[in-house]
Amino acid sequence: MRKYTKKLDKFFRIFLSSIVSLSLVSISSLQILNAASVTVTHASITLSNSNPGSVANETIAWTPSNTTTAVSTILIQYATSATGTTIPSGLSVPATPTIALSGFGSATATGSYNSSTGLLTVTLSTATAASSSGVSVIVDGVTNPSAGNFYVQVTSETSSSTVTDYGVMETQTVPQVVVTGTMDPSLSFTVTGVASGTSTTTTGAENPTTVSTTSTTIPFGHFNVSSTNVASQEITTTTNATYGYTVTLQENNLLTDSSGATIPAVTAGTWTTNTTTGFGVNVTSGDYNSTLFTSNAIYEPIPNSGSTPVTLASKSSTTSSSGDSEYVNYQLGVTSAQPAGTYTNNLDYVVTPTY
Repeated sequence: MRKYTKKLDKFFRIFLSSIVSLSLVSISSLQILNAASVTVTHASITLSNSNPGSVANETIAWTPSNTTTAVSTILIQYATSATGTTIPSGLSVPATPTIALSGFGSATATGSYNSSTGLLTVTLSTATAASSSGVSVIVDGVTNPSAGNFYVQVTSETSSSTVTDYGVMETQTVPQVVVTGTMDPSLSFTVTGVASGTSTTTTGAENPTTVSTTSTTIPFGHFNVSSTNVASQEITTTTNATYGYTVTLQENNLLTDSSGATIPAVTAGTWTTNTTTGFGVNVTSGDYNSTLFTSNAIYEPIPNSGSTPVTLASKSSTTSSSGDSEYVNYQLGVTSAQPAGTYTNNLDYVVTPTY
């Protein structure tokens, strides 16, 4: 009898030990084992920004297997493996992130994140069955984990914690690709001759021109003392300078002949046909200096070298690819008392881009 009692005691000790061991199995492990039979399809997680350490919105979507049982809670476990609970390095989720639902009727949701376990609990405002067309949970303000793969394990539960659906999604954070390139500064300035008889009266210079010019010469020829002598050149500026450009003009000296006689600079103001004498400049069309050339008949003297040059045109931004063009109109008036001789001087255009 004592022999059988000892055997019976041993049996009960083994039985009780088995019960204790079974009770130590974690609830989450049982849920995962139980969930294997209700795995969802078309599961995905999309990051609005996959850069490690960046704040992103996560869209977790799936097609449920159970579309009849009302869901009260959705558990989202962040992990480094498909079945583990180790939180991905660098991951950060707000304690109460903003949650947006779709596929659960009119139900809304609130979120509660446990930073110690990596578990986000999404609680529906109303227990609702999932749509057969698919559902999604959008979690705002998640800080992406360090570069590499990570998982979310999603479990849908009823109010009594019965699992209705389970799915695992994997995604990856990827360092940003840095694209660099340099656009070099560019500037093109051209001077083009204008033929005799050309009208440049966009704003109204003395027209038409009476002589033909080239890009480097303004050959007035023999002066006409009974009418105004008119010449023009077209200037074109093309630049990618952020703050645009300025074109100025100056001369090396007054028009002077070999004996030292000069033709004076025109007095700034309105040019009166066949009356005004001197040499002056006017600009029409394009980005001409409208502050200086306020009307179609205003002419300015051309400053000598060493003096402040006259601004012909300017712009405060980049030009188009075809550039900005203006007519620079030169007018010369003399009387019969002007000493005989061949008069000459040099003109300097200066273009200054501002990058």
